[in-house]
Amino acid sequence: MLKTIYKLFFILAVFFCNNKVVNGQQGKKPMISIKEAVDAAVKNYPSILVRQQQINLGKARVEDVKHANLPTIIAADQISFGSDNSNSGSYFTIGGAFPSVSGGNRTANKFDIAGGNIAALTATWEIYNFGAYDAATNEAIASLHIDESGLSREKYFLTANVIQNYFDLAKYVDLLTLQQKNIDRAETLKNVIKSFVINGLRPGVDTSIAEAELSKARLDYLNLYKNLLLTRSQISTLTGIDTSTIIPDSNISSKIKTFITQTFSNDTNAINQHPLIQYYDAILNDNLAQSEFIRKSYM
Repeated sequence: MLKTIYKLFFILAVFFCNNKVVNGQQGKKPMISIKEAVDAAVKNYPSILVRQQQINLGKARVEDVKHANLPTIIAADQISFGSDNSNSGSYFTIGGAFPSVSGGNRTANKFDIAGGNIAALTATWEIYNFGAYDAATNEAIASLHIDESGLSREKYFLTANVIQNYFDLAKYVDLLTLQQKNIDRAETLKNVIKSFVINGLRPGVDTSIAEAELSKARLDYLNLYKNLLLTRSQISTLTGIDTSTIIPDSNISSKIKTFITQTFSNDTNAINQHPLIQYYDAILNDNLAQSEFIRKSYM
């Protein structure tokens, strides 16, 4: 009997210790600021990484086009084996036309194997092409600006999505707190009505009504908690942050108001700096650069 009591006491002690540790860890969870969430999303989101690689590709293309006016040198070596059957002429290879390495002319075919090789080094240089080089360079730079503006646009949409979900998360946290108070209020009201009913001061149906109101409050709490979990999961998908560590800043409303006031109060060019406007301006400039390049290429 004593062994059973000791085992039971030991199990309860372990349970309460673990419960304190878990509650302590939950209490130490740091709050994730909205800036940290946005920075994590911009750093880890796959489409942002793809856009950055496109920019690197565009920069390499600009460098390639800038060097297009340099001389082109082609080195080739050709080895030929065949019968000496009076088939003279040139070979047409990738490097251009080469003279024949077959044997001489004969009155009759001779099927003995003959061989030979030839090496050639050719150089071409288009010194002047009526501005086509500059037009091609300008078009490549304009295309690069599209990729850079596309990255800014992608960051803009991603940032807006993260901020919207962050605000929703903060909203659900506050609503859960309010709803818990509503549950406590409904439960207190139910106990009071139940006391009146037991003492015959109120009809029994009032108890059912109070219990239904309490059940409704609890269901509303569960729905809010479900929305909170979905929003937290969405933020985790966008940012790569562990879902269990996402706790919104409780002072986000006042901080956002201060940020908006300081950022846009003295900024008269905010509209022109919008990422979407810059993106479509880059597309327009690239189309103009392509038109100029096509016009130059006909000269």
